[in-house]
Amino acid sequence: MSELDDHRFLATLLGDASDPGSLLGPGDDCALLPAGKPLLATTDALVEGRHYEVGATVSDVARKLVHRNFSDLAAMGAWPKFVLATFAFRDGAWTQDARRELYRAVDGFVRARGARWVGGDLSSVAGPSVFSLVALGCAVRRPVSRGGLAARHVLFVSGPLGGSLVRGRHLRFEPRLEFARQLVTRYDVTAMIDLSDGLLLDLGRLLEASRLSSSTSFGVLLDECAVPIHDDAMLGSDPLEAALTDGEDYELLFALSEDDATRLQAEADPVLATAVRIGVVDEGPGIRLRDAGGNVVTREPEGYVHEFEPLLGPSGSSRRFVTHSESETQELGRRLGAELEPGDGVILEGELGAGKTVFVRGIAEGLGVDDPAEVRSPTYLLMIEHPGPKPLLHLDAYFAARSRDFLADGGEAYARDGFVIAIEWADRLETPIPPQFHRVSLRHVGPESRELTLIRGRPQREPEIEADSEGDS
Repeated sequence: MSELDDHRFLATLLGDASDPGSLLGPGDDCALLPAGKPLLATTDALVEGRHYEVGATVSDVARKLVHRNFSDLAAMGAWPKFVLATFAFRDGAWTQDARRELYRAVDGFVRARGARWVGGDLSSVAGPSVFSLVALGCAVRRPVSRGGLAARHVLFVSGPLGGSLVRGRHLRFEPRLEFARQLVTRYDVTAMIDLSDGLLLDLGRLLEASRLSSSTSFGVLLDECAVPIHDDAMLGSDPLEAALTDGEDYELLFALSEDDATRLQAEADPVLATAVRIGVVDEGPGIRLRDAGGNVVTREPEGYVHEFEPLLGPSGSSRRFVTHSESETQELGRRLGAELEPGDGVILEGELGAGKTVFVRGIAEGLGVDDPAEVRSPTYLLMIEHPGPKPLLHLDAYFAARSRDFLADGGEAYARDGFVIAIEWADRLETPIPPQFHRVSLRHVGPESRELTLIRGRPQREPEIEADSEGDS
């Protein structure tokens, strides 16, 4: 069925000329909206393989698309009024029934908060599906910015943190709209942000915004024992670190004056009862964490950061990454693959089950091989070729006796023949690895988390040119 059929379906699903909230809804080039009060606007996207797994339910995809945008409105003390949605479906991946199920689910989550879906766009793409939403809302009282911190303000979070990926909570969270509405109605909230990228990183954003708005530098002293840790984070090796850096919790981090903080803690409001005091703003340096013994350590604003710079730094440079799911490990490999050219090589070392093959599958995606999904461990086949515009040779050296002489006996010729080579268990090879190959080591740092260290290879030295024995005349 064509895009036109989907547009007709959406016009029927969303069109409601009797609704006074939309003067002119879907079906024209623009939606005509009332403008009696200033509107706050936000937009966020979901990218297949990055923000949700391919096997996620349609309902979960719709819920996250709507709720992560509504969470941004909550962080500004606003309530949603209208949304516009754009869907770019991966070619052949969504049947008409699945698309319509998605439309109904999005509309349902929007209407559940009293808002209206009033327009957007549809298309198809060769790459991963990308769904984006623009959400418009009105401030409940006044917009709350990130930049209002001052010394002696008290910091709170609206609920427990960490482990959002363990049971899929990153897909099924509820935006803290009602919490925010009650909070800004009853208290003078000086700064607020939703925790999408990790407590430390988002706290750093509050500090930076406040520095820019007041030309004054502030710091924060956090009480380690007060940070609320979600039960899901308890399943990992370091629950506190998960609460500080995992992200995708979508709780609210906010600041109150000392008087309002005392009042909030004394009053028994059932909606705001989950708020937890975690620290205080001061004039000290940066973000500091105090443990139960009174010891204080300084922390960087760590969390999930979208990387736009190349993965490969200068020759011999090293970079460390932590991923929290297979999809994140694969995405890191995809980014590396996009930077590789025929003749390059990557050697992969580390613990059993640490994700080497998943990482190579990502490399294949970045190279644009014909079918990245076919990448699997070549342990018993020694090597597998994956054709494409930049073909991949995937080699496994786990059985060292079968592969020790591979490079010496002509395996390196593949690089000269236009392949990118990826070698798992390369540390078992007795043959020296070409120095220009990049090295990736992987290790477990939690049930689903992996630490990856990437070391860029060093170029081979150019052969020295011997001087003319007869000399110049």
